[in-house]
Amino acid sequence: MTKEQFNPLAVTPAEVKKLRALKIKKSELHLHKIEVLQKLLDTSRIRAMELFALSEFQCLPSVGIRFAHDLIWMGYYSLDELKGPRTAH
Repeated sequence: MTKEQFNPLAVTPAEVKKLRALKIKKSELHLHKIEVLQKLLDTSRIRAMELFALSEFQCLPSVGIRFAHDLIWMGYYSLDELKGPRTAH
């Protein structure tokens, strides 16, 4: 296995260190609000949104890391955003 396969969320070493200190698992990131993640990890809002989305999307059966990244690339950052109608930009 490659290093990327062990870290599919692409969490940085600094973020891993902070998560370990706070006893938060990567698979539990979506259980926290984005604003809380932003403060806990001392990161940008968009990075907190990405981590939240990757964690939340992968809780669904048959959604892998590649599809989760595709959803973010399309502008989706939560399951709630996928539920409602989306207008064209």
